[in-house]
Amino acid sequence: FFFQAEDGIRDAQESRGLGDVYKRQVQLKCLAVDPSGEIVCAGSHEPYNIYVWNIQTGNLIDVIGGHNGPISCLAFSPSLGLLASGSWDKTVRIHDIFARKSRDEQYLSLIHI
Repeated sequence: FFFQAEDGIRDAQESRGLGDVYKRQVQLKCLAVDPSGEIVCAGSHEPYNIYVWNIQTGNLIDVIGGHNGPISCLAFSPSLGLLASGSWDKTVRIHDIFARKSRDEQYLSLIHI
């Protein structure tokens, strides 16, 4: 799946006088819907972000960074409202979508190629 994402800086001072919002297509690799059915999250291949939408309005409400590789899987906790994201960077990050907090856990690959 692809969608049009806004990249760049909106502030004219920060963008060296351009003040533009740059748009590009983002390839989405995985999806998760929260247990209440109100939020859908999608992980991207590059940039390494998670995009969060309100299902009722269709509005993009947050973009979560933090991984250093493509997002390969997403899953919501059925009772805690937490989102787990796994990445090719060998980390699993736990996100509290509503509190906008994240933490990461390193894991070791058990398969050596």
